[in-house]
Amino acid sequence: MKTIKNLFILLFILSINYSWATEHIPYAKIEQMHARKWRYLIEQAKLQQKEGDLIQAFFNEYEKAIWELHEQKGSFFSNIKQANTAEINYTQLNDQYIEIQLKEAKLLKTYHTQLKKNLKPETLFNYYQAEREFKKQLLHGMRGDKRPNACPQK
Repeated sequence: MKTIKNLFILLFILSINYSWATEHIPYAKIEQMHARKWRYLIEQAKLQQKEGDLIQAFFNEYEKAIWELHEQKGSFFSNIKQANTAEINYTQLNDQYIEIQLKEAKLLKTYHTQLKKNLKPETLFNYYQAEREFKKQLLHGMRGDKRPNACPQK
């Protein structure tokens, strides 16, 4: 029972972070965010023009699909907050949450396969490092970190 309570506390915190991010980031428009991320990845991973051209469609498709899943998660958390606690079917909620996570994993696997076919292993490694760095800096920016490189703006 304590584990379920902790799970829902975590879900609640994540939903607050999601809501805060969509309301407080000055460039919360998703198209702008994707464009900014793409430019950052090209620069940081040092992709050649040809490489970028080969994978940009995969990037756009993946980012769009992931964003749609994030919106589903947002709806999921909103529904939990609005529901009467006595009426909540926790088993169903847990299953729905895991299904969304599995869909994300499937999208990532497909994305990885597409990238792997089009990039050299070292380039792909650098690309993934750039993605991690982008997310890290983005989170610092959401927290109000005032360091100059706290949020990728390029």
